[in-house]
Amino acid sequence: MENTNSSISYRKLFILSVAAIIVLLMILFKLSHSISIRYNDWWIIGNTVEAVESRYGQFDKNIGNKRGYYISSGNSWVMPDHLSWYYWMKVDENGIITEVYIDSSPGG
Repeated sequence: MENTNSSISYRKLFILSVAAIIVLLMILFKLSHSISIRYNDWWIIGNTVEAVESRYGQFDKNIGNKRGYYISSGNSWVMPDHLSWYYWMKVDENGIITEVYIDSSPGG
C-alpha cells in the first residue's frame, strides 16, 4: 500500500512540474512577443535589418529610419478606430534595430 501512495505523489509531482514548465514557457513567450504574437521582440532588437527581413519577410513600410510590418486594422466591434496598426522598428545608422513599438501608419 505504501508503494501506491508514493507513486501517486510522484505522479502528482510530475504533473505539477509539467504544468509549471508549460506556464513558465507561456510567460516567456508573452514577454518576448509583447507587441505581436508574430514577432519576437527579444530576437529583433539588436539584429540587423537584413536578418529581420530574411526571417519575417519584406517590410510593409520603410520610412526613414523606421521599418514596419502591418499587424491589423482597428476595426473592432467596440469603438473601432479604422486605423492600420504596424509593428515598427527603429533602425540606427549601422542598420541595427534598437527599438520596437506598435503605432498606426504616419498620418493616420
